[in-house]
Amino acid sequence: MFDARYRREMDAAGPRPEQMERLLSAIRTQPERAPSRRGAILRRVLVAAAVCAALALTALAVSPSLREALVNALGRFQPYSQTVEGVSVTDQGIQVTVLSALSDGNTTQVYYEVRDLTGDRLDEFTEVKLETGPANWGEEDGPQFVGYGGGSYQCIRYDPEEKAALMLGGLKGDGPAAEKLVLDMYIDEIRPGSRYETIPIDHSWMAEGTLRNLTLENGKVVLAPGQNPGALESEFFSLSSFGFGEDGVLHLLLKVKVDTGAWEWAKNTVYYTPGTSRSDTAPYYSRTNRYWQTLGDYGDMSEEEIALASPETWFERDGEIYFDRRTGITPADVAEGDVEWQDKISAFLNTKPIIHGEWRLTFPVEMVEQIRVDMTGSRTNINQTTAETLYLSVLGATVESDSHGTANSLNYPLTVYLSDGRVLPRIDYDTLFHSGNYSVNHWTFPEPVEPEEVTAIAIGQWYIPIENGAATEGHWLDALPG
Repeated sequence: MFDARYRREMDAAGPRPEQMERLLSAIRTQPERAPSRRGAILRRVLVAAAVCAALALTALAVSPSLREALVNALGRFQPYSQTVEGVSVTDQGIQVTVLSALSDGNTTQVYYEVRDLTGDRLDEFTEVKLETGPANWGEEDGPQFVGYGGGSYQCIRYDPEEKAALMLGGLKGDGPAAEKLVLDMYIDEIRPGSRYETIPIDHSWMAEGTLRNLTLENGKVVLAPGQNPGALESEFFSLSSFGFGEDGVLHLLLKVKVDTGAWEWAKNTVYYTPGTSRSDTAPYYSRTNRYWQTLGDYGDMSEEEIALASPETWFERDGEIYFDRRTGITPADVAEGDVEWQDKISAFLNTKPIIHGEWRLTFPVEMVEQIRVDMTGSRTNINQTTAETLYLSVLGATVESDSHGTANSLNYPLTVYLSDGRVLPRIDYDTLFHSGNYSVNHWTFPEPVEPEEVTAIAIGQWYIPIENGAATEGHWLDALPG
């Protein structure tokens, strides 16, 4: 009832469509002028007013709490965001709706709502298996080098009354900004109840002597349960057996404490790296790999063969669910003092049924303006890599460089100097593309930066002044800024 009344009041308070059009038209027709801080501020104020009004109008289908969460998530970047209308798809009783996008043609963030129309399957731990990419990849004015935008994204906020979650997804391009971007979003799994735990583990809990092994129906060898149960600080597991089995290697066996009737075991993972070899001088030597006992590359193995070879095993015994993690560590390794023990386990679990379906959304993305800065006058030559062009937007910076046939790149922290005296130090690069002599780095700003306000940058300790849209000769700083 409150939500319905709130929406009616918002309808009455918000500008009418014809008023919005006049406001936007006034902004579009603002005369061009030489860059100035006063002009930039005025434009930001006008754009902010338009975006706030647009969000109020177009996001009425979103609950008040999610609307507030969207505004908070955009933060100071809200004036530059694009309000997306009419992009929605429904499958399996779940509706996915795009709300807002923020892009400079290289880095793109998309805020979208996931709503359960038929039940109460979602929660605050909902994640989405999302793949994003440009539908116009490789076109003349589209992205030329594209980073993969897949993964699982946890919700920003969940509204239990509306049964809806606000989600964030994105794409990072590995190259110069696209002049045109049509984004393609594809979802095939929605995972409520996705939980993550970091579990402390003490290797003094390991049993002395040899523990009994159990051979499962598929031939997999695990520890038999209940041989040295102990305390374990976990919401989901208790310790069942921990030590060296009859097969001669160390195992960790956990007993599941929660109802697993909804689990898809293959989608749950417990990372246990018991230790590394003190004698190894590099992380990929055979001995450390043997300790880790990772899946590795099994080539053309069948699913059954991979399951048998995998060091991870979920199994049921006497009505209980267990997880066994096999390592490659032997008693001889421990006796030689060769093992450097780790002290934690990481667990990724889906505690509610996964929703399988197909949700595809394609829409054009409006990009913020960028300026181009000629870097050839900066004489930037760091680690045999020469900066050639800098692109600046309110969201970030991109540098194209010549790596002179080396594998090097300008992957150093970026510092941004502004005309009002502010300094944004040590911004780590977030994307990198390298091919032949051509290299591109991108840095995302922690707060909006008006490009015309940038008076200098530093790549690592190389300071580069910028005057009249071009870089002038730089110099080395005594220390890394910040």
